[in-house]
Amino acid sequence: MGNYATSTQLIARFEDTAAVAHLTNSTDGSPVTAVLDEAIANAEGTIDGYLSARYEVPVVVSGDTNLAATLKGAALDIAVVYLHGSSDHVSEIKKKLYDDRLAWLKLIAEGKINLPSAEELPSGTTAGAVSSWGCNDADDDSQRIFSRERLRAL
Repeated sequence: MGNYATSTQLIARFEDTAAVAHLTNSTDGSPVTAVLDEAIANAEGTIDGYLSARYEVPVVVSGDTNLAATLKGAALDIAVVYLHGSSDHVSEIKKKLYDDRLAWLKLIAEGKINLPSAEELPSGTTAGAVSSWGCNDADDDSQRIFSRERLRAL
């Protein structure tokens, strides 16, 4: 089960179960839950990738029904495109929703849109250790593994 959406909710986005079964390469005519869960996980990973620039992820939505509905919609719109495998096989309406969701997420990451009830990262922290590793002052070689002096010595 995802943090923002479920496979049952993803199935409901389609006109009929047969279409979902086809997209999940089902052999018995019913949707393959593992494929649906993977599409949701990928969509939520995309969402969290953008949101992690400013917020603790996954965003806790239990206290805010509006935020929960918004992130569920975003996860489902993105998962639909992921489920199709490429945007070439998606209707123009679904592709537009996907593009709009990514644009919205980008605006959140840039700080132009706020998620009022989401927990922001503490001041002075970054999204993760990888993003800040090795980014010390150019003159501060004290914590750098590959300083200019060490590289010259090689």
